[in-house]
Amino acid sequence: MCNISYGIRNDSEKIGTEQTTVSLLKNAMNNLHLTLEQALTGLGIPESDYQKYRSLIEG
Repeated sequence: MCNISYGIRNDSEKIGTEQTTVSLLKNAMNNLHLTLEQALTGLGIPESDYQKYRSLIEG
């Protein structure tokens, strides 16, 4: 049972982190007039995660 709750907590933390990152990316794009690629690079997002955030932002 402990392993299940640990997995749920980790998933929840991951989703929260992704939502925060999406919010930061959108703010950088809007306030600093950056492209998504520039915002991803500026925030130090690994290139391996670019597609994930592109999908989350572009819907």
